[in-house]
Amino acid sequence: MIKRSILIFPKFANKKTIDDIRSKYDPLANNVRPHISLVFPFESDITTEELKKHVIHSIKDVNSFEVCLKGVVSQRASSSYLFLNVVEGDKDIIEIHKRLYSGILTQFLPDFLKGNSFWPHMTIGNIYDARLVNLHLG
Repeated sequence: MIKRSILIFPKFANKKTIDDIRSKYDPLANNVRPHISLVFPFESDITTEELKKHVIHSIKDVNSFEVCLKGVVSQRASSSYLFLNVVEGDKDIIEIHKRLYSGILTQFLPDFLKGNSFWPHMTIGNIYDARLVNLHLG
């Protein structure tokens, strides 16, 4: 089985600022560059060719669009994530997300999204001590 995900890698004017924040607060900063998840990590035996065909078919009529991220929020679960909100391009990302989770990827929709809305964002941190979130977000 191969572990995969489908991501958008936006280009930023302020990439250094985002990299600095992520290097301090995101344990995955050295493993993957700043991104917006379209399909969350999943394991499958789907071939690269099958997945490529699905992605191309799913987004064949999607035009390029601008993405703007603004506003840091925290989400507390077993740990505390710091997110940058997508404030422009969010509707486009939601549509692509829906299209990708069809066909061969339907079965991989995570439980946390079933019955819930997809909220486009960029994770910039994962702080295990929730007290630090309050400290840094005011």
